[in-house]
Amino acid sequence: MSVGTTQTGLVSSDPHRVSLIISAPSTGTITLSIEPTVTAGQGLLLTTGNPPIMLNIREHGDLCTRQWTVIGSVAGINVGVLESGLLKQ
Repeated sequence: MSVGTTQTGLVSSDPHRVSLIISAPSTGTITLSIEPTVTAGQGLLLTTGNPPIMLNIREHGDLCTRQWTVIGSVAGINVGVLESGLLKQ
């Protein structure tokens, strides 16, 4: 997904999600938050060259089920997201 200098939803909340992986950006820095609003530099920072953020329900509780909001330091930052979840019945 492409991230810019305006906050955007990275993933919505999902009670069935059991893991979430967010890759480091290809360029620049992204700021992540579980709050609906995020300001660049005030949250969880992920920069080029960092390992991905890997969250799972067993080790991190409901953090992987929450909504995540993101903002970039510059426009056009590419970020990968991988989600896995339990089947909904």
